[in-house]
Amino acid sequence: MILGQSFKFQAPVRRIIFELYSATLQLAFLALIVCAAIAIPAGVLAAYRRGHTADRAVGGCDRSEWWQSVECQDEQDSVV
Repeated sequence: MILGQSFKFQAPVRRIIFELYSATLQLAFLALIVCAAIAIPAGVLAAYRRGHTADRAVGGCDRSEWWQSVECQDEQDSVV
């Protein structure tokens, strides 16, 4: 696989890619950690606060049991 010569670095593109590959992997891993650190607590908080005032304000269901929530969702779908 021949990628040619880099105009900016005056070196083979293949060599530049391999030199910077470890930094790319580190950045991707750090982004994954940051996303998980935000998404997991946000999901737990959203599940914990399900059915509270903010949910009802946007048309959420008032029922606390999961099977009633499904029924409420069906009712909301039929209204629309």
